Amino acid sequence: MTPVAMQNAISDIRQFLRTRFPKIAYGIQPIGPDVPALFPEEAQILSPNAVIKRRLEFAAGRHAARVALRSLGQPKVALGKSDNGQPLWPNGTVGSITHTEDLAIAVATVATDQTGIGVDLELIQRFRPDLAEAVLTANELSCVQEQSDLAAIFSAKEATYKAIFTTLGKVIGFQDVELSVGDQGRCFSATAVTDFSPEFPVGEAFLNGRILSTNGMILSVALFGSK
Repeated sequence: MTPVAMQNAISDIRQFLRTRFPKIAYGIQPIGPDVPALFPEEAQILSPNAVIKRRLEFAAGRHAARVALRSLGQPKVALGKSDNGQPLWPNGTVGSITHTEDLAIAVATVATDQTGIGVDLELIQRFRPDLAEAVLTANELSCVQEQSDLAAIFSAKEATYKAIFTTLGKVIGFQDVELSVGDQGRCFSATAVTDFSPEFPVGEAFLNGRILSTNGMILSVALFGSK
């Protein structure tokens, strides 16, 4: 991505998050050699054999998360990793991190027992349609016509599952939830289609989701339970 395209994308993403999710905090960090260093505890999470690219992506995500947490009044702290590989957020907060090879984004909000938040960023040109066939339900697939549509609903579903995970603390199947997309592909809701948790009754829609397409990227944010 060219520097101009990157700056345009960041500007669009900031505007999107401010207007669509004014009550959540966020951080945005381009991935490159000037990414702020990891905390020592975070550096130990990475394998000694991790390549530079992986280290920069990881550092950018952690820095973006700290920027988001600072907006919530949280001090700068190391973000560890749970047994299932997810970031460990400070008590009283929940969050989500995503990145492409060029850009990392983190979102965070104050936690309640019913709060879930998830974010996903995809490059349209590098999206593999076969991934959609493995992740989307038949109804979801029937609603999309082009690769950009597939990338958008795939991204929305990734964000949805991250949001559910922040509440349940466990991974569920991609076929357990079905999305409904509206507003010409710019918003979505989710409905549980299997009885995977009493927190999400079958047939009841939940979650406020939004999708942004900018400079060849798809950004999806899913949020529920936050007042």
